[in-house]
Amino acid sequence: MTKGGRSPTRGTSAAGGVLSPCLAIAVGLAMGVLFSIERKCLLPGRHITDHQMRLFMKFRQTDSIAAAAAKASFSTSAGYRLEKAHDLPSMRKVPRGRRRADPLAELFEAEIVPLLKAAPGLRAVAVFEEMQRRHPDLPDGVRRTLERRIRSWRAVHGEEQEVIFRQTHMPGAVGLSDFTDMADLGVTIAGVVLDHRLYHFRLVAAEAKLPRSAV
Repeated sequence: MTKGGRSPTRGTSAAGGVLSPCLAIAVGLAMGVLFSIERKCLLPGRHITDHQMRLFMKFRQTDSIAAAAAKASFSTSAGYRLEKAHDLPSMRKVPRGRRRADPLAELFEAEIVPLLKAAPGLRAVAVFEEMQRRHPDLPDGVRRTLERRIRSWRAVHGEEQEVIFRQTHMPGAVGLSDFTDMADLGVTIAGVVLDHRLYHFRLVAAEAKLPRSAV
């Protein structure tokens, strides 16, 4: 420090020497570049995830905003912004709509659905070839989209499919129960006929084939 509390105009090196003004400016620029590179490495500029938000809220209970933001790997300014938020980042995302016009919007209900109703067994590839014959400007990349829409349409409006419930029982997972009326036996207690039933319960299991030596 000089008299009057002013700093010297020349920079000072680590060894205690005095740097020239040009060299001091070069060193300052180099340090700024290094700091910028280090900042970019720590903060890549990606969107803040829900996991980072939860970490920030957890560390915020004991740490300051700057410390909690650093531990959650985002900037301090983002920490001040998230301090006032009451929901996760994924809850604030706007649902993305279509980026381009639907090439099948005017064809599916007007031309494709009548074909599917007239010929229920018609394959999706044949429908696509017919649409390309009628509309030569229809691109080849629409074929997979057409197949998915035909599959979805048939699941709702197509012919009823046979429903099969396979009778596959794992041992010990399902039980069978039944009652047997014992009135025909005429069981009596102290001369009074006992009206009773027997309850049977068995666990379902596959039949085990015994070896011949055990029979």
